[in-house]
Amino acid sequence: MTTWKTSAAAKLNLTLEVIGKREDGFHDLASVALSLDLVDDVQLTRTDGERSITYTDDRGRRLSIETSNDIINRAWTALERRCPLPGGAEIEVVKRIPLAAGLGGGSTDAAAFLRLARAAW
Repeated sequence: MTTWKTSAAAKLNLTLEVIGKREDGFHDLASVALSLDLVDDVQLTRTDGERSITYTDDRGRRLSIETSNDIINRAWTALERRCPLPGGAEIEVVKRIPLAAGLGGGSTDAAAFLRLARAAW
C-alpha cells in the first residue's frame, strides 16, 4: 500500500473583517493571517475497506476525538458527493496544534486531507 504524507500548519488571524454577504448565505471575508511553525502531520493510506480517521498526539497516544462529524470527515463526504472515490482510506493525524485554540487546526487538517486525496486518487 502506498502512503501519502503532508503537514498542516497552524495559523493566527491577525485581522478578520466581514466585507459582504453572498447570495448563497455565506459571507465574504478579508483577513490577514500569520502561518505558525506549529504543524499537524496528516497521512493517507488507501485501502480496500472503509474510511477511518485516527488522531494521536506526538507521542503516539490516541486522542479521544469524535470523528463521525469532524471537519476531515465532512471534507471527505463533500468530495465524494462530487467525485466518488473507489475504495477506502486510513487517515492518521498527529495533532500538535491544540484543539479549539483558534489556530485553524481543524481546517488546515481538512485542507491537508484534500491535498492528499488529490494525490492518492
